[in-house]
Amino acid sequence: ELRRDRAHATASRLALGRLTNAAVLAGDATAALRRWLPRGSLEAIFVNHPAPPQQAPPAADGGGGPAAAPEAEHMLDAALLDAAAAALRPARGAGPRGGAGTLTIVSDNAWYAGLLLDALARHGSYAQAPYAAPTPAGARRVRAAGGIELVAAPPGPWCGWRAESSSYFDRLWRTGISAHSAAHERFVLHVARAT
Repeated sequence: ELRRDRAHATASRLALGRLTNAAVLAGDATAALRRWLPRGSLEAIFVNHPAPPQQAPPAADGGGGPAAAPEAEHMLDAALLDAAAAALRPARGAGPRGGAGTLTIVSDNAWYAGLLLDALARHGSYAQAPYAAPTPAGARRVRAAGGIELVAAPPGPWCGWRAESSSYFDRLWRTGISAHSAAHERFVLHVARAT
C-alpha cells in the first residue's frame, strides 16, 4: 500500500483480528516486490482496482485531447510487471500446487483493463491462467490479446479471489463514486507466470 494511513489501518485490523499469516508493507509496490520478497516465493498476487493513469480513454478525434499527451505514469507499468513475474512461483509440474504463481487484476474501468491486457500480452512473462472453477453465470469475454483474455465478471473463487473479502476500493465501487467506472461490471485479468 502506497498510502501510509491505509497501510496503518490494515495493519491495525490484522493485529486486532490476531491474524498472524499476513504482513503489510507501506511503499511502492515495485520496490517492495524487488527488495522484500524472494524470487519465486509468491503463489498469487491480487491487485484490486488499480488507479488508471488517466480517468478517461484517449480522444479518438485527433483533436489534441488526452491522446496527444504522453501516457501518464501508473502503478502497473513494465517495471512492476517485471518485479511481479520474478516474485511469482515458477511452474513445478501439473496440478494446482505445481502450477505457476498467478497475477489477478480486478478493475472497474473497462478502458484501463484493456490497456493492462495489452501490457500483459506485450510483456512476455505471463500466460492465461487456468480458472480454478467455472466462471460465474453471466460472465463474458470482453477481448483477448496474446492468448490472454479479459473477462467481465465479478471476482470470485473461479479466479482465486476470496469472494467474502472486501476492500476500500470495493466499497467505493459499490457506491458508484467514479463517473469513469462501470456501474455494474468488473473486469478481470487472471494470468500465470509463463517464464
